[in-house]
Amino acid sequence: MENNNQKGFASVSTPDGRYRIWMPRPTSSGRLVCSCSFALKKRLPLVDAIDALPYIQVEEIRDIDEDYSTFIITCKETPYHACMERLIEDLPKLMEEHLTELK
Repeated sequence: MENNNQKGFASVSTPDGRYRIWMPRPTSSGRLVCSCSFALKKRLPLVDAIDALPYIQVEEIRDIDEDYSTFIITCKETPYHACMERLIEDLPKLMEEHLTELK
């Protein structure tokens, strides 16, 4: 699992690098518009798992095409940067559970 946090955004990927999510810093109202290297509407269990985290809420998902989508989340707790840090810690496990193929 690769995690990067630089230039105002963080990115998290599955161990094989096939799936990646980019997250900007939260806005002053606690919103993050995240970008994905895959279509979310085909992977709704991942969206449900993210939404089930107690400190964030998924507001909206948008599929652009098969290789790109976005989702908007809102932090339920302050400080918002701590919310993002928790998400960076929790997201790799969720991605591995819901995106990697069973072998």
